[in-house]
Amino acid sequence: MTTSISEVKYSILGNFNTFNSFNTDDEFIIAISLSVNGGNQNILIINFAGDIDLTNNIYNYFISNSIINEKIEIKIEEDNIVLSIFDEQDKQVIKHIRSLLQEYLDSFKIYKNHKIIELENILTVGIPKDIVEISNLVFCEICGYGMSSEEELLVHRRSHGIL
Repeated sequence: MTTSISEVKYSILGNFNTFNSFNTDDEFIIAISLSVNGGNQNILIINFAGDIDLTNNIYNYFISNSIINEKIEIKIEEDNIVLSIFDEQDKQVIKHIRSLLQEYLDSFKIYKNHKIIELENILTVGIPKDIVEISNLVFCEICGYGMSSEEELLVHRRSHGIL
């Protein structure tokens, strides 16, 4: 069984990346170490809950406000805007993007009910709905438990001692 290790360095846009390949008689393994602009890349996804028109409008708004520069890449994927941020100050950049997004929504009456909900690196823009409004569920007045029918609710109420 022979083993050879080779290391190859190559450059993509001035960034050095390393491939380590380990070759044995039984297997060939490539360990890849990639660094994108020093490894300081964050992805921010802005989801528009199926509203393609709003997605395109925000995309154009970001372009017209010169938010896109050498440290930010932007692309549209269906109803998402995907931003790649290559900046050490990424938290400040994300805060600026969120404020521009809110500024755009506030500038039109049609978007007055839209809210921005943030979960890690995903911003979702849409109109929040209460589950009661969008479902056929009925809810227990005491504990809030949801059921699919009035009959189930009557049975459930008995567990609270209500007839």
